[in-house]
Amino acid sequence: VLPHHAILNKSNDMSWQMRVGALLGAASIGTGAYGAHLFPQAIAAEESAAASKTTSQPPPTDVTTTNNETLPTLHWRKNVWSTAVQYQQLGAVSLMASTAHPSPRARMVGGVGILLGTALFSGANYAVAKSGSRNLGGVAPVGGLSLIAGFAALVFL
Repeated sequence: VLPHHAILNKSNDMSWQMRVGALLGAASIGTGAYGAHLFPQAIAAEESAAASKTTSQPPPTDVTTTNNETLPTLHWRKNVWSTAVQYQQLGAVSLMASTAHPSPRARMVGGVGILLGTALFSGANYAVAKSGSRNLGGVAPVGGLSLIAGFAALVFL
C-alpha cells in the first residue's frame, strides 16, 4: 500500500499519453455533438445552395451536382464523420491505457503510433466529411497503419 503522500504526488507525474488521451477524448465528445446536431444542418444548407445554382429542381437524394462534380450525400458524410469520432474515441482510450504497459519503450513507441494514427485517420475522415471531397482521404490508410503499428508495439516491445 502506497503512503498517502505518494498517491498525491503521483498526480503531478501524469504521462503525456494520459494528458493527450484525455484531450482527445474530450474533443471527441465535442466533434460528436457537432456531427449529431450542427453538421447535418450545415451540409443540408450546402446541398440546397448547390442545387439552386444548378437547377430549380430539388437536390437528388443520392448526390448533389455542383460544377460537374458529384458530392456525397448528407447520409454518407454523416457516416464518415461518425467513423472519425469513433476512431478518435478509440485512440483516446487506447492512448490512456498504454500508460499501464510496463515497458517504457513500448509506452513511447505505442503511444506515438496510436496518437499519430488517430490524428491522421480521424483528421482525414473529418476533412472528407466536411468537404465532401474523397480526395482528402488519402492519408487515412497511413493513419490506420500507424494505429496498427502502435498496437503492435504494445504487444511486441
